[in-house]
Amino acid sequence: FQVLSNSTRKTLDEIINLDGLSAGIYYACDNQPVLDKVVIAVSGYDFTGKKSIPQFYNQVVSTSQMIMLQNYGYDFVIVDFSDSKEALQNQGNSLIALIENLKCRMQGIENNFVVVGMSSGALICNYALTKMETTAYMTSAATDPDVCYPDQSHNTRLFLSMDSEHQGAFLNIGAQKLMKYFASNNILKQASSYTLESM
Repeated sequence: FQVLSNSTRKTLDEIINLDGLSAGIYYACDNQPVLDKVVIAVSGYDFTGKKSIPQFYNQVVSTSQMIMLQNYGYDFVIVDFSDSKEALQNQGNSLIALIENLKCRMQGIENNFVVVGMSSGALICNYALTKMETTAYMTSAATDPDVCYPDQSHNTRLFLSMDSEHQGAFLNIGAQKLMKYFASNNILKQASSYTLESM
């Protein structure tokens, strides 16, 4: 590895808006707006619906050792779904569209995505990557003129799952009923609108 810089970048360089998601790009420290080594980071369920791309980057990426990857030339693509309450399959299909978009921008560079999924984001990543490996997807991609480099599948060399419930999650019946009560009475939405100044 060649260290490109001793400082880290924290400014959002570009936003990609697709159906169902927005993706923020933080280019590597070499300051070149070219994607060649890409970390795609997918967050988990957003209870408030207010977490932004810069917030996710600052809370999860820039406070961990992952930020050092930018010094080695890695670009970060932070995924923010329009509605985190949408079905995982729909979010997975939106992620597939993003991966296809990024493959086109990378112009044939092979196996250069590192996909990191946090919590339910890892389930979405797992669904998207698995679907892109199926024969049905590869066959349809080969005939779709909008798909770049269909022979590369998802172009991912590494998938990292962080704190995800791949085999299901245990939530006791009392907590399930409490959440159902909160949801049916809009309590979480009302609570998220309070600030210290309004109290």
